[in-house]
Amino acid sequence: MNMSFTLTDSLVLLGGFDPSGGVTTLGQRDWETYRTVLSGDLLQNDSTDYHILYDIDDNLEREDNARHIIDQTHCPLSLATTIDGFYFSGGNAEGDEFEEENGGAILLIDASPTIRDCEFIYNSADDEGGAIFGDTLSAPHFYKSNFREQFCG
Repeated sequence: MNMSFTLTDSLVLLGGFDPSGGVTTLGQRDWETYRTVLSGDLLQNDSTDYHILYDIDDNLEREDNARHIIDQTHCPLSLATTIDGFYFSGGNAEGDEFEEENGGAILLIDASPTIRDCEFIYNSADDEGGAIFGDTLSAPHFYKSNFREQFCG
């Protein structure tokens, strides 16, 4: 399914707040305690069973998932664009075209954001980059980010 976020250059996107609990300032922000999840699991029906996830081609639970959580194919980004303090889960890049089958969580075409304090878990792609795929014009910078249980082609 093609439902994704597209960012604008120089945007600073911060997770780790909990307004209902009074955590609203940068000093209070804690991305590990106050999870901000960007999920491609649109129906919230994905299994976390490793064996089911590994069988990407026959995993019917993931067919409804977003192809990419962030899709930067038509909007270049510089390092001034920052994604900080998010959990990315459930991206499922599948299709027949290059831009459809790569980069389950994030697809970068001529885009080089700064990605800091993020965790990527249970994302998949038919071809390359279960979590992230960047073309040769992309050079993202990663700081203190974790990648677990990513699956591709």
